[in-house]
Amino acid sequence: LISLLYILSIFPILLIYVVGLTNTVDSFMVNQIGLESPSRVLLSGVLVSGMISLMMGGERLMLRAFAIL
Repeated sequence: LISLLYILSIFPILLIYVVGLTNTVDSFMVNQIGLESPSRVLLSGVLVSGMISLMMGGERLMLRAFAIL
C-alpha cells in the first residue's frame, strides 16, 4: 500500500520530467544515432517505467545511476 501511494505521489512529477526527457531522447536518437523516431507513447512509457524503477530501487540505486550519467 505504501509503495502504491508513493508511486501515485511521484507520478505527476515524473510526467512533467518525461515530456522534456522524451523530446531530448527522441532528438538524440534521430540526430546523433541515426535511428528512426520511435512512437512517442512507447518511448514515454519506457522512460516513465525506468524512472519509477529507479525511484523504487532506493537511494543507493538512484545515486549510482546518476553518477554514471
